[in-house]
Amino acid sequence: MADKITQTQQELIATKTNTPDKLKRIQRLESKINHLEIIKDLLKQRNQIIEQVQEEREIHQDSLKAMDNFYQQNPPQEEQRLNNILKVFEKDYLKINWENQQKDQKVKELEKTVELIEKLAQQTIRELESKITKLESKKNQTTETRTEIAPKTNFNN
Repeated sequence: MADKITQTQQELIATKTNTPDKLKRIQRLESKINHLEIIKDLLKQRNQIIEQVQEEREIHQDSLKAMDNFYQQNPPQEEQRLNNILKVFEKDYLKINWENQQKDQKVKELEKTVELIEKLAQQTIRELESKITKLESKKNQTTETRTEIAPKTNFNN
């Protein structure tokens, strides 16, 4: 991504000094640079979202392990004590379960967002590459036309 930005910036500098249709070319290149920088930022956001999802998964797994360890270390000895523990557990479990459902929903939303960002970035890259190809083709045609015109002009003189 940084290479494309650098390449585009170099093209911009070359355009400022060598092309007769400078303003339009400069605007296109500046626009291309802006699009590439936006894509770069979107990719950074995607990586941050993926890290958040991984963190939340680890926290969820740790809490499950802690609950398992608690019940393995503290088996109930009396019926009343068991009922009291179960009531406390029930409240905690329902609360944790609700929180986990909320987190799972958020994770799914974040994953969908990441997918959309990736699709948008890929689409934008394809569009930009298409535009670059068209511009290069036009540039080559212009160069060929100039080359064809130059010998005819010299021959008539």
